[in-house]
Amino acid sequence: MIPISRFAMRPPNEDTALLMKEDSESYLARLLSVPVQVLPVSLFAFGGPQAHLGIAHERFVEKLQWLDDERFLEVIALGSALPGPTSTQVITSMGFFRAGPLGGLVSFIAWALPGFLAMTVAGLGAQEYLKGGVPVWMAGLAPAAVSLVVIAAVKLWNKVCGDNQLKMAIAALSAFIVLATQGLGTWIFPLLMLVGGLTTVIATFSGYNEPLVTSKQRRGTNPLPERELGIPTWVGIILLIVWIATFAILSYFNSLHELGDSYLGLFYAFYRMGSIIFGGGQVMLPMLMNDIVNAGWVSKDQFFIGFALIQSLPGPLFNISAYLGAVALGVPGAFLAAAGLFGPGVGLFIAVLPLWERVRKNRGLQVFMAGVNSAAIGLVVAAIALLWQHAVHNNASASVCLATGVLVGLFGVPAPFGIVIGGVLGYILSPAVLNIAQTSFCV
Repeated sequence: MIPISRFAMRPPNEDTALLMKEDSESYLARLLSVPVQVLPVSLFAFGGPQAHLGIAHERFVEKLQWLDDERFLEVIALGSALPGPTSTQVITSMGFFRAGPLGGLVSFIAWALPGFLAMTVAGLGAQEYLKGGVPVWMAGLAPAAVSLVVIAAVKLWNKVCGDNQLKMAIAALSAFIVLATQGLGTWIFPLLMLVGGLTTVIATFSGYNEPLVTSKQRRGTNPLPERELGIPTWVGIILLIVWIATFAILSYFNSLHELGDSYLGLFYAFYRMGSIIFGGGQVMLPMLMNDIVNAGWVSKDQFFIGFALIQSLPGPLFNISAYLGAVALGVPGAFLAAAGLFGPGVGLFIAVLPLWERVRKNRGLQVFMAGVNSAAIGLVVAAIALLWQHAVHNNASASVCLATGVLVGLFGVPAPFGIVIGGVLGYILSPAVLNIAQTSFCV
């Protein structure tokens, strides 16, 4: 536990008050709060990774105050710079900051389990009943989720960029580049954040006068000691070595054609994707088609049924691995495929976290992270347009998005309830009920 005397020499503020509150709670109470708070998110997190981040910000930053905006953006930046599912890495870290490694594990299970179970059942046979595509009663859920991204983008833009012209320019340019380079590769995301960080560093050395780091950021959120974080630095280094060694060994045996259609071969197919894919979600579609469908693990029809289903379910899109693994090799295949796809990204994130905590209060690094965070805001802003394109197709879905945004953003309705209300409104306006405002924008 963090001693109260640690705060005796400086006036209380948000950070000290938050840590003092956590000191008054037992570890068991903090640990039990993780599944209680994460499970509702997993049941209502429709709309893809960007919407997941909006829901996570609303719940864990705005409502529960488990961490502040600066640390939340640092987590997004770290997740985006590493391979794997960014939204899963972020939500796993919520439990990690709350209750250490066990809290992170519980958070990951609570986040992924509902979708994993649904997709495993589908892979074992229910796909025969899902050929009609997404049910009409789910039509309003995706546009409702888009509104949460808009709310998160506005709040984060104001907190991170403020009226600083350089930060705003980095965020705007980042959003522009993301939208202009769709389809060119996911390497653009970490590159943008690197360029954003270098821009603020160069500007500082060039005599840029406006402050890039606020007094609160200079003081920094209180770093977690290794005993609180639960993962020593040397353990993080070992995790990195294990990831590299596992990838190298499996790649070697695969090059000798010794893995074949075995359980280990299925695990490697997903482990390889989980180790090299940035951005997650729809980004992995070409790789799944090449490494899973064309390789003969599942048929094309089986794949597209699963892809349509995962788009209509809450939780991480990486749960499609459970479906594909179950279709290929039953229940063991579901577990192996999910472990292969989720494992590298989540493991790497946990490995890097203690290393990050040792350097995050460095002044030069804070200036660099000011640019990284500004570029990360650009990714969230660009996500509004990308999600709108896929989720809002007519006036009915646009009205659902607007109504949900008003309820959550202006009237303070909790995000999960706002999404449910948006889903009900979308169903009422759908062809199955009132059939109002259904003319497509593309017509």
